[in-house]
Amino acid sequence: MSNLRIVDPAAEWSEMLVNVEMRDTGGLAKILRAPQACPEVTQVERARG
Repeated sequence: MSNLRIVDPAAEWSEMLVNVEMRDTGGLAKILRAPQACPEVTQVERARG
């Protein structure tokens, strides 16, 4: 993980931006699935670019 930033924190929700460097897409898939197991997390997406 190279960067963690909380964007627009609010009382009911917050947006977190996390930068990670992965060797392969298999590892990336695991990273994206893990937060989705938490009921408080409503969305996980991969940003490109």
